[in-house]
Amino acid sequence: MRTWGEANQHWIRTAKELGEKAISGALADAGLKCQNLGAFFFVSVTGISSPSIDALLINQMGLCRNIRRTPVFGLGCVAGAAAISRAADYVKAYPDQVAVVLSVELCSLTLQREDVSMANLISAGLFGDGAAAVIVAGADCGLSGPKILATRSVFYPDTEEMMGWDVSEKASALFYPARFQIWFEKSGTRSRRFSSRARIASRRHRKLGIAYRGPENSGSHRRRT
Repeated sequence: MRTWGEANQHWIRTAKELGEKAISGALADAGLKCQNLGAFFFVSVTGISSPSIDALLINQMGLCRNIRRTPVFGLGCVAGAAAISRAADYVKAYPDQVAVVLSVELCSLTLQREDVSMANLISAGLFGDGAAAVIVAGADCGLSGPKILATRSVFYPDTEEMMGWDVSEKASALFYPARFQIWFEKSGTRSRRFSSRARIASRRHRKLGIAYRGPENSGSHRRRT
């Protein structure tokens, strides 16, 4: 694939295939059918589609025509947890409803073969391809399984440069975790700036009783089950 457009078309085809398998497996494990779903939360950051993948899957899988759709783009690593939080909010408001959360990421499509930078090599080695689906049911549905006790959102201001995307004109979108570049800098103001922010974030987490995992938690959501 030589262009971003080609890679994105491959993302759409594969996201539909993997997404249907993930949702079908989750429904089967819960003893439910496609028509039982009242809400659909879809998250991804490795491709774009309009209509979104959830809309395409409604046609492909024959889901209810009045299902409530919430496609979410741009949350990165934390998207699955954030979507589960939003699904929990939904079934709390509609306790007789069942929601599905679907996450699809095809990180291999973002590989920049000509880029031998430390940031690109590490991100290419850390992030892979896959799909996962979760069924979130309201209290009146009578389903068994882990319970979501509470959710909370924590946002860290002025951390947007820590991790994100640079879109390449000649190939697929590039996942560019700037924190890797900062970690490997031996000197300079950016390295000192990161270290200061890391210490501040760590102190904030300890006060809130949350395990600190680094600047990738920018705008993060955590849930307790």
